[in-house]
Amino acid sequence: MANSEAIARTKRQVVNGKVPACTDCGRSAGQPKQVGPVPPPEPAGARIISLAKVTCDGVEVTQAIQNMNHDVPLVARKRTVVRVYLSANTGAPIAVQGVLKARRLPNGPWRAVRSLGPATIDPAENGQLRPKRESESKSLNFLLPASVCDAGFTEVRLVLLHQTGPFALLKVPANARRKVRFQVTPPLRVRILGVRFQGGSPPVSMAPSALDYTLIQSWLERAYPVASVEWAQAVVDAPQAWPFDASIINTFVRAIRTTDVLGGVDARTHYYGLVSDGGGGFFMRGLASGIPGVPDPSTVASGPTGTNTWGWDLDGSYGDWYTGHEFGHTYGRFHAEFCGAGGGAPYPFVNGQLSNADGAFAGFDTGDPAQGLPMRALPGTMWHDVMSYCTFQWLSSFTYTGIRDRLIQEDALPAGAVLPGGRQGRRGGSMAGTGAIHVVAAVNLTRGFGTVRHVTALAGVAPGRELQRARPSAQQKRAARGPSLVLRLYTRSGRTPLEFPVAFIADACRDAGDDETGVIDALLPPARNASHLELVLNGSVVDTFVAGATGAVRDIRQASRTARRRAEGGDEDDPVLTWRAAGAGRRGAAAGAPGPTYTVQISTDDGRTWQTAGFALREPQVRIDRHLLGEAQTVRVRVTATNGFESASTEKTIKASDL
Repeated sequence: MANSEAIARTKRQVVNGKVPACTDCGRSAGQPKQVGPVPPPEPAGARIISLAKVTCDGVEVTQAIQNMNHDVPLVARKRTVVRVYLSANTGAPIAVQGVLKARRLPNGPWRAVRSLGPATIDPAENGQLRPKRESESKSLNFLLPASVCDAGFTEVRLVLLHQTGPFALLKVPANARRKVRFQVTPPLRVRILGVRFQGGSPPVSMAPSALDYTLIQSWLERAYPVASVEWAQAVVDAPQAWPFDASIINTFVRAIRTTDVLGGVDARTHYYGLVSDGGGGFFMRGLASGIPGVPDPSTVASGPTGTNTWGWDLDGSYGDWYTGHEFGHTYGRFHAEFCGAGGGAPYPFVNGQLSNADGAFAGFDTGDPAQGLPMRALPGTMWHDVMSYCTFQWLSSFTYTGIRDRLIQEDALPAGAVLPGGRQGRRGGSMAGTGAIHVVAAVNLTRGFGTVRHVTALAGVAPGRELQRARPSAQQKRAARGPSLVLRLYTRSGRTPLEFPVAFIADACRDAGDDETGVIDALLPPARNASHLELVLNGSVVDTFVAGATGAVRDIRQASRTARRRAEGGDEDDPVLTWRAAGAGRRGAAAGAPGPTYTVQISTDDGRTWQTAGFALREPQVRIDRHLLGEAQTVRVRVTATNGFESASTEKTIKASDL
């Protein structure tokens, strides 16, 4: 009895953080007293083992959206969180932390990972998986190191579990483990063109903020099925002052993209025009220029950005999910027809949600510490698919896997330009010598009109694109479905014009009652002495483009301080270049025809690749976004003057320190 009381007294002292210097606490009556050196006492609480029994309800490995069957593919090298769901037979909620081990199978070394914070185990929710999946605080969360997220199989298992406040070791449930497979997925290749424009009275220059770009990139990395985003951004001047709509910006972006790709930009890159709403007074509704049924990275989109919360988005910019929606169209995704979205396709979950009422699928935002964005669970019945018009937007498993499938298909496309005859050009080498006329026009079928927006003489043919073939007008037949659209090209010789049937690309993001709008995007063969071009819709000429004056470009230079002050908008640190339009010729130009337009391109790799810094410029001046310059020591600048059918270019190498 005395021995039992001594042991109990020792336990009480251990709990109080005291270990007695006792040499005979466990000695039975009649046993000799222990002599000799006494071992040092164990640390306080070292042998405290809780009597609570903990069970494991499941282990989930998630990156953005998942169910417990793990039907959503895990993307190799993407930020990955292991969530361990636990129950305990305690009388009140307890907080626990733990250690997870992870290894690549079959024989990779184990990596120990501490939990990101405590999880609360509420005995009232024992055996209930759903409430734990829908709250980041009710699961034990572990951020896996990238080294165990390479393509292949990985095993994770919980190896240590303890209660906090007061500390007590807990027995680890034997089933707290899982094997998963990570799969190779191509990167997301995007280029965001911030559109700088003049609006208001008096006119004020407006452009997206640095935060807009940062949060778009962060959101795409977190929500899209990719481990990385091959990101590029640049600010370019809009083709006109406010007001304008997304169809105008889309034709502008299409023209720039073709120029960039011919300059060596990866042909699998998706382009997006980003327009600031100027605090709300200049909101431009977003629009994708088509929903391709097959892989087609040339499909572009544009949309707004700003600080409006829309009642749920509190990170400082709504441009992130809005851009994610429009990009979804360019990867072949239709609307989920909920909350007012129309023109869609069947969607597997009710009300546009991430999950049906059973909550089987749950979203999970792995967060972005650099932007102060916490990790959080996204309940599948509260959050909605990004292709809907609902609030609380994220990617459903349906959209996530669909975009991943399209990314894999697009990755198989050529990265470089394709020359006539099917020869693939070297990526990183700008095209020259083949020649084409690039025509982009906006068309409104409901109202029966169209506008030729951009006609550009190019040195080459865009990757994956073919030159249109002329057909005699007598052979033109209106398709059983869709409009009849023809580009009619005239020359100064007065000969019979050439006619080129072109396809209509319908816009996405149209609601019931909206006009049926779209674009044409065509490459015509070069034509000597071309004078004008007609856009013909269902047999009627709806617009005419007339060749303007031509001329050479001379004397590219850094603008004077006076010219820099006159340059409207932009970052004060952005360099401004000017040039002279020398020898502008009016021969053959129609009376009143406009002067040439200018395209300015920048190369930071000695001419291997070129990026557009200004397009469709009417004045011999451009403000260059410093993002295009990178860390280059020298920069090559190319200025091209074109009247649509002919062009002339001049290049100059400038030290970056002089800009």
